[in-house]
Amino acid sequence: MGFTKSCLLVILIAITAKAVAQKTVTAFDFESPLNLKDWWVDNKEIIFSQCERKDCDQVPGSEKCLRIEWNHVPDIKSYTWLTDIKIDTFGGKSMESTWNSFKANTWLSFKISTADADSVYLQFIVFTKDEKDKWGSREMIGFKSGTWESFKVKLSDLQYDNWGKGSIVSPDFNSILPTRIEVGIRSPQMNDKKKIDVRLDNILFTNFEP
Repeated sequence: MGFTKSCLLVILIAITAKAVAQKTVTAFDFESPLNLKDWWVDNKEIIFSQCERKDCDQVPGSEKCLRIEWNHVPDIKSYTWLTDIKIDTFGGKSMESTWNSFKANTWLSFKISTADADSVYLQFIVFTKDEKDKWGSREMIGFKSGTWESFKVKLSDLQYDNWGKGSIVSPDFNSILPTRIEVGIRSPQMNDKKKIDVRLDNILFTNFEP
């Protein structure tokens, strides 16, 4: 009996240690008011809003989401970089130690919907302090869904090109500190409906696969 109890105790300790080691940091939940007027967009026809339940279907438990609209997309705008969601989560001094629990195990996840509109491409950029180094993912990941879906990507699994002026060819997440990570949103190759209405919510970082 004593041996069995000892084994169970070891298992419980292991499970508890794993649970404690798993960390989640919320980058944006879009519930509190945000000043969106200075968020960069390709042109003035692209509109940001924190869409409320009366105007947008919401993720369960959410009252607001980020909505990005472009109602008249011209045919010549394939792959246009519409905007990017700038995430400075690990950029502050207070978060540097938190990054040590993430590093190469960092997953970026969020909820996303394209509503009754065209698909979008997602592309990712990683910056170090003062944009000394900057890398863009080679992958443009297409997405289209009229309902909310979960999207996740492990940052260290992406292939990157050097978009900056630094000499580091690609980011090693075990040695760099990404002070900014951007989610770039691009238009599709074919604009069948000639409009984009993408919604995002609950942008999270985790050090485990969500």
